[in-house]
Amino acid sequence: MTVNVDKNLPVLAVVLNDLKQAGIVEEILK
Repeated sequence: MTVNVDKNLPVLAVVLNDLKQAGIVEEILK
């Protein structure tokens, strides 16, 4: 999973931000 980490981190950040706005992150972390 260490391949293209630098390229994937921004994508993960955007996805996490979208999930956070959707309130899904809070549901997963419960």
